[in-house]
This record gives sequence, structure tokens and C-alpha cells, in this order.
Amino acid sequence: MIDTHLHVSHLDAPQRAWQCAKQAGVSDWFAMANDPQSWRDLLALQNDIPFQLGLGLHPLCAHAGQNEDLQQLAGIVSSAKLIGECGLDAGPTAPPLPLQIEALRFQIELAQTQQVPLSLHSYRAVDTLLKQLRLGGANSGVFHGFIGSEQQANAVIEQGFLIGVGGAITYPRAQRLRRVIVALPLENLVMETDAPYQPLMGFQGEANRPERLKIIANTIAELKQIDIEDVIKITTDNARELIA
Repeated sequence: MIDTHLHVSHLDAPQRAWQCAKQAGVSDWFAMANDPQSWRDLLALQNDIPFQLGLGLHPLCAHAGQNEDLQQLAGIVSSAKLIGECGLDAGPTAPPLPLQIEALRFQIELAQTQQVPLSLHSYRAVDTLLKQLRLGGANSGVFHGFIGSEQQANAVIEQGFLIGVGGAITYPRAQRLRRVIVALPLENLVMETDAPYQPLMGFQGEANRPERLKIIANTIAELKQIDIEDVIKITTDNARELIA
């Protein structure tokens, strides 16, 4: 299995977390860093544990003086396998949308220059984000932690992006999301934990852990009424192809 979105530098004891994840069947993980401090923290771990490096400026980190951060990002992404976590956030406490769009456009161009995919945050902003991706000609990456509608999911896929399935799918109350994931082919899905965030059903109040990825795989298999091994194989292949 491949965990396509988590925050390794935010985990307690990252080396131990990697060993536990491996024992649970996780063969690789995509580690995201979202601001200058987390870029430094994650880069410092590169010699200690294996991971696929993702660097980006999170939309909640957009600010008036962000050009300096973005230029710093451009100077350190040569070894990155993904640009992210970036995107748009329409939550009530989010920075002004024009600042978010400015940062997003920069990172879309950066991903194209580096020829790497995007890992995208899209809280209450799927349609607006899709518009920016179309304008920028972006067609490779993952909509991380997707919770949108089936229509939006199909638009995401049409744009060339994968749907990231995370812990939300484990909650029975997430009926719309479950219907969306059942309707989509496995070939358009990847799995993620977003650890240490987004706890799974039954683990509320705890820090999420990457070894719980198999719970997400099992939930997908149960909802789709298919073999869990098919879920694991196809989503793993999708993740590998994304960064190939």
C-alpha cells in the first residue's frame, strides 16, 4: 500500500512510525510539508527515513508577504516528487482568496516546470480550484482528502487528477462521500491517511497513524463489495504511476 498524503515531520517518532507502517503493509508514503518551517523539518529527515518528498505552500499559509516564501520554495524543490500541499480553502478563517490564488498559480507553474504532480487541498473550493487548474493547464496530481460531489469528482478526473480517499470514508455518516467512491473506478483512486490528522472512525481524539491505511482499504473494499487485494493493488499502481 502507498499512503499518498501525510505529514511525516508532524508525527511523533517518525522513524518508529515508518517501521510500524511497513509492518502494516505500507510500502511507501508521500510526505507533505506546507510552510517554510515544515519544509526545513521534512528535509532534515531525508537521511533518516525513506519518503517521497512533497513541498508546497498551504492555502491557509497564504499571506501578503508570501512572495519570499514562494521564491524560497522554488529554490528547494529540485528533489521533490510533488508540489503540495497547495490549493484553495474557502473556510471562514481562511486568508483572502486572491492571496491563495496567487500562491496557487505560482505552484501550478512550478509543478509544470519541475514536471511533477500537484497534491491539492480543496476545502469548499473544488469548483474554484478546478477553474484555476484549467487556466494553468495543470493535469496531474491528487485532490487530497476529497469530500465533494460525484459531479465534482468526475470533473476532477476529467482534468487528469486522482481522487484521494482518506479517513472520512470510514464514517457511516459520510453517506454522500461513500456513494461517490462506490461510483468511481478504482483506477481513479489513491489512498491516504493525512496522519497525524483526520482520525479514522473508532480513533476519534487520537493522532492518526499511517499504519491505519489498511482500514481505509478495507472500507473501500466493503463499500464496493470487492476484494481488498484489488483495492490495494490498483490504488498502489495508481500512486506509483503518478510519480513515475
